[in-house]
Amino acid sequence: MTWKKFILTTTSNFFLLKPPSSLENSPELNSFLDDGNEFVLSVYKNENEIYLCKRISINTLYQAVKQVFAPVLLKNELWRAAFDPKLADLLSELEQAWAH
Repeated sequence: MTWKKFILTTTSNFFLLKPPSSLENSPELNSFLDDGNEFVLSVYKNENEIYLCKRISINTLYQAVKQVFAPVLLKNELWRAAFDPKLADLLSELEQAWAH
């Protein structure tokens, strides 16, 4: 399975929608896979359409910090012990600031 197929299949499974065939040749997907300087590919759904984008919103970033990074890095004792305390404090402050 190619990376392109993997991304589109995962997207399809997540949103329970079949992505349009046009996404196979989307500039966003191609540049994400081919350009080493592209680090972000966001996928979102609007009604019954799936879209790809090379940017993320602040809300998406907040959700990633809140639901992925903070629990792993701050609440897991094994990871927290290996994590720089200054960075842990900054991550906590960032999470608290965004929550308001």
